[in-house]
Amino acid sequence: MKLKRPDQMQMVRIYTLVFVRVMVIALCVVAALWLLYRVRTLLLLLIMSIFFAFLIAPVVSLFQQPFYFRGREVKLPRSAAIAAVYLVLGGLLTLVLNLVLPQLWSQVTDLTAKLPNYMTTASENVSNTLRNANSWVHNLNLSERVQTYIITETARLGEELLPWLQHQIFAIFGYLQYVPWLILVPVLGFFLLRDANAFGEKFVEMMPNEKLKKRVRWMLVDMSKTIAAYIRAQITSCILIGILVSLGLAIIRAPYPVVLGVVSGIAEFVPLAGPLIAAVIIICLTAVSSFKMAVVVAIFLIVLRLVQDYVLYPRIIGEGIKMPPLLVIVAILAGAEVAGLLGIFFSIPVVGLILVFTQHYRAYRGLETVRAENVAIEPPVETSLSK
Repeated sequence: MKLKRPDQMQMVRIYTLVFVRVMVIALCVVAALWLLYRVRTLLLLLIMSIFFAFLIAPVVSLFQQPFYFRGREVKLPRSAAIAAVYLVLGGLLTLVLNLVLPQLWSQVTDLTAKLPNYMTTASENVSNTLRNANSWVHNLNLSERVQTYIITETARLGEELLPWLQHQIFAIFGYLQYVPWLILVPVLGFFLLRDANAFGEKFVEMMPNEKLKKRVRWMLVDMSKTIAAYIRAQITSCILIGILVSLGLAIIRAPYPVVLGVVSGIAEFVPLAGPLIAAVIIICLTAVSSFKMAVVVAIFLIVLRLVQDYVLYPRIIGEGIKMPPLLVIVAILAGAEVAGLLGIFFSIPVVGLILVFTQHYRAYRGLETVRAENVAIEPPVETSLSK
């Protein structure tokens, strides 16, 4: 039996060690993904709390600005400033609900009572529309094969549209079971706002050297700005679209403008899929009353969508998230495949964070031989939450 040479045995040990490490890392990744899946509801609650904290962080910073009282400079502690913001937001929310809720509740009650009749009327209108379409196709100078194909595809589309819409609506309503959890969002948001600086510093202190600590500080600030830009842009878009849709439908004299405006505003929070579902709901509900009005509403929504996507939203989001339009579309489609509506919602911020991490990683690798000396220790991490 021929013995292996020492260098061969060394290579075998190295390959074995690499294989074991790869398997351990793979098992850890699988275990982490499984754990995240098991606690996905809690994870969603935590993410919503983070988004809420980023949303009101600028207001908290405003309340922390020093002011003079009887000749003395006074500055609210962080916890007191957060509590004051919560009181102001609670008062504003109560005022808005008192102004909007009566009309909203009246329209919702009326819509609920008439919904069965609307569904029956909608089914009859779809049948009439399909018959008219068949007559129109027969009057065209097309071959029999083309006419048959158009009529078949039109009928199939009409039959699949309503079940698809019902499925999407039920999928959205399925998340309503987690509404009671929303009471925990301000509670968790309070602690996130209060302790954001400490969280960031503890994470930075885990880094092995000062150069990496400095880079991680910069990366955390950029990640914080990215998330803050996305959340504030989405909230602003929701409010803006809700107001514009309500005003537009009221001018067109479409039914239930307040309810449909609220639906559009809430749906705007989910990119791509949300506005599409809201538009289908609005057009279908309007078509029950008048087909001509539904056409006008469809034109209004298309124009509003173009203005929102290419004029308003880019100005709202500013320079917070620098992503090409193609990457945005790919990210949304990938998120839809992975996790449905939640994947669509989280796709843009996740890709934005990946881009930030990639940029800082490349910068760190490229600066390994540059500025190696006299690297100053940065002050505590000041993210968008701690400012």
